[in-house]
Parts: sequence; C-alpha cells; structure tokens
Amino acid sequence: IEQKIEIFLHNVIKISARCPASLFATEKFESFNSVLRKASVHSNRHQPVRDLAVTFANYESMQAVLSRATLSLTHASNHPKFNGLQKIHHNELPS
Repeated sequence: IEQKIEIFLHNVIKISARCPASLFATEKFESFNSVLRKASVHSNRHQPVRDLAVTFANYESMQAVLSRATLSLTHASNHPKFNGLQKIHHNELPS
C-alpha cells in the first residue's frame, strides 16, 4: 500500500506540473511480467528466446482451444503460405 501511495503522490506532482505521469504503465505491465517470468523459469537456458516464443505460442493455442476457435482453410486458399497446409489437410501431397 505504501508503494501505491508513493506512486499516487508522484503522479499528482507530475500531472500538476503538466509533465507525463511516468508510473501509470507500471502496474499495467506487472501481470505481463509475471507471465514472462513464469515462462522463462521453464527455459533450458540454451535458447531462451526460442523457449519463450514456444511457450507463448502454446499459451495462444490453449486460448484458441478453450475459446472453441476454428481454423478455416477456405479464407487462406489464395495465400501462398497456406497452399502447402491446404494440401496436407486434403491429403494431396505428392508421393
């Protein structure tokens, strides 16, 4: 609570001096930092950036599954990156 009072008083002084209140974003990103810390704890430390990317991709996949999202290949049919994916989906790969 003491930190919040200190931040509040600091912001009142900054706003009254017509300066930007620099500590507003601090609390907003605290929850993101905890997620980032949790993901980095489980890293093997050899490729931490790759491990974080995989962890966040897994989080996004889990969010998509839990929200019952669906993947539609009809909208991506004209995009060159998805042509191979569409062939895999329809079992049209060359032998």
